[in-house]
Amino acid sequence: MKKGYVKLDNITGKCYFDGFALSFRNGHFYEQTNDFSYTTFYTLDDYKRFLDGEDNQINHESNYTLKLQSIPIKDPFMDFSYKKI
Repeated sequence: MKKGYVKLDNITGKCYFDGFALSFRNGHFYEQTNDFSYTTFYTLDDYKRFLDGEDNQINHESNYTLKLQSIPIKDPFMDFSYKKI
């Protein structure tokens, strides 16, 4: 860290933007995919395309699993603990 800034490289950029991508996922994503790894396959270049409006997360994941969840998941006791895939 220099002068209060963190260098934006592929690793720090991906980590930063992954948090936003993961925050859009609702319980239906985990119910449908059974993927509790809390990771994405997006690269920093993908995030740059998202920011430029050339692409978006809905082109890669279901809108149903990314929008505000209005219907409860089937298993209200689902364990959302991290599980390595």
